[in-house]
Amino acid sequence: MPMRLVVLGLTLLLGACAAKPPPPPEPPRLMGMATGDVNVRINPSLDSTVLTVAFRNSLFLLVDSQSDWYRVDLGGAGGVGNGWVKAEFVAVEPPPQPKGPPIPIPATLVDKATLWSSATTEPKKLGEIEKGTAITIAERLNTWYRLIAPQPGWIEYRAALIDVPGALAAKPLPPEGKDVPKK
Repeated sequence: MPMRLVVLGLTLLLGACAAKPPPPPEPPRLMGMATGDVNVRINPSLDSTVLTVAFRNSLFLLVDSQSDWYRVDLGGAGGVGNGWVKAEFVAVEPPPQPKGPPIPIPATLVDKATLWSSATTEPKKLGEIEKGTAITIAERLNTWYRLIAPQPGWIEYRAALIDVPGALAAKPLPPEGKDVPKK
């Protein structure tokens, strides 16, 4: 009888050790792509020292945003970790959208932008949005961002600076017809 208890105890112990909790979900990541050959600098200033060049279509992780610059993590490429890139040379890829409502991406216009009805070859002009306006982006399509605020429409991506910390902390929008929760 005692041997059975020992075997049963060992079986339970081994079974408990074998069961691993699921890994934590990956933190959200915001990726950028160089739209041309662009200097990566030590500080967010054109007067700052150039660390390296990110070549056209290079991908990098966006870490922060300031004024009209993105702080990027080059993952050690060329011996460089982090640096700053002028926002106008970066196409930002919003995080992958889960099934369901879109995740809003907060941004600010760094230049006056024309709002268009679509990202097609024959869009209708809907109006202008002034530099400094806070906007909310739903998605990127090639060189266009689809806005959901201050009004729906499409703008060229170069006019917007995405708030990287805000984008990484963004939560999905409520389903259509539901009220937006108050802060």
